[in-house]
Amino acid sequence: MPEDFSFRGTDFTVWDEPDPKVGRVLAELESPGQWSIFRWGSEGPLSGDDLSAQLAEIEESGYDSVTEMTELTETEALREFHLDPTAQPATTAAQLSKPLDIEGLLSAHGGTWMAVRAESFRIPALLEWDGADNAGSRAALSLVLARWHRLWGAEVVGLSDTDRATLTLVVVNPPTDEPHRSAYRAELAAACDDLEQLNAPNTASDVFQLWWD
Repeated sequence: MPEDFSFRGTDFTVWDEPDPKVGRVLAELESPGQWSIFRWGSEGPLSGDDLSAQLAEIEESGYDSVTEMTELTETEALREFHLDPTAQPATTAAQLSKPLDIEGLLSAHGGTWMAVRAESFRIPALLEWDGADNAGSRAALSLVLARWHRLWGAEVVGLSDTDRATLTLVVVNPPTDEPHRSAYRAELAAACDDLEQLNAPNTASDVFQLWWD
């Protein structure tokens, strides 16, 4: 059964089953268009006690990346991740609409299914995900992801917590023409230490795993 809770002033829902159907998940949410669904962690699903302990640890860490997002400009965030703030890549997010098959993408991955009433690019800041700390701040990561969301409809759908922590990103509306497609992929690759494109036969979107050393 899903469990609702609030964390840092944001509504969350978590499922205690390993693979809930995304269509049913959306049906259970109030105003589903306002929610982002993702998988957190690599083991799971987390018990209620384990989840509470992880959230308490985040609060006790002293980080407040959500507030830091409001104090950082996109230009500053891009420079943290070695991206050129003057680049003007093609924008496709407002022009195309393709289905996002989260269930098909993540059915083979571990972790806990969660939903948050927020844009998905805010998730790394909300949960103080540390997988990219060697490259830039968590606030900067969320702002870079916000840029990709604006340009290409990029959505965060997974954050792993293993020794090789990865961020799974679905790009709903990637550029389809050259050289825009090459430039878009080059920007993603430049922001991380390893960019792997995943095979996603059930979606028209591009799916990547990003990893930082």
